[in-house]
Amino acid sequence: MALEAYLNERLLEKAGHTPTVCQRELFSTLSAFIADHDDGNWLMLVTGYAGTGKTSAISALVLLLKEMNRRHILMAPTGRAAKVLRNYAGVSAKTIHKQIYRQKSLQEIEGEFSIDMNKFTDTFFIVDEASLINNASAGPSIFGSGNLLEDLFKYVRSNRGNKLILMGDPAQLPPVGMECSPALDRDFLSRYCNRLYFSHLTSVVRQKKSSGILYNATVLRNEIENGDISPFSLSVDGFDDVERTSGADMTESLSWAIDKY
Repeated sequence: MALEAYLNERLLEKAGHTPTVCQRELFSTLSAFIADHDDGNWLMLVTGYAGTGKTSAISALVLLLKEMNRRHILMAPTGRAAKVLRNYAGVSAKTIHKQIYRQKSLQEIEGEFSIDMNKFTDTFFIVDEASLINNASAGPSIFGSGNLLEDLFKYVRSNRGNKLILMGDPAQLPPVGMECSPALDRDFLSRYCNRLYFSHLTSVVRQKKSSGILYNATVLRNEIENGDISPFSLSVDGFDDVERTSGADMTESLSWAIDKY
């Protein structure tokens, strides 16, 4: 308990801002997860909507792991997501495929890839945008078993003392052809560990006044959660990042936005 309390205190300091109640609960759960040396308790799931502080939580965790001299590897399902993760965490990040697979034969131009040997021990593997990870292949796959999630588990668990943290937004679309994301499914994940550590962020950290996209997304999500099926009214007044446009002007508006951003 003393170690958990110390880790929690350090995470709160690394956050660099006054945390929300949800973030405090997350840091408390992270502290318990880090301090837990039971080999069966190797998996943690962190979910949260846009703007609820997942980004700052990862940054604080990375800073703490650096301070503790604990090895950590950051991953994401896509190259773009890995780049975003690298930018805000301040450390290198790879795609899951690049980290866990190796080509069976260098002579084959379109060769198959098998799960690579995991040389890391006592390492924290942190995966962002986990909602995109599938646990089934729509057809033949050149990567491992074709089941990315289980291949990831197998890779992490193939050496001692490793832990895995999956982070994602439950409001994002699941993998193609699936109704829900298996990597964010608590019941599904619980089959692979003795105890699944879990934390869910709901309180928006970013200022809703500064982002019309975030403001409208939050209002819409709340209406869905409350069972409100009335037509949604988009708010655009006072926001710089959203505006109404007619169908006739859509092409021109889209072209302008692409050129600017």
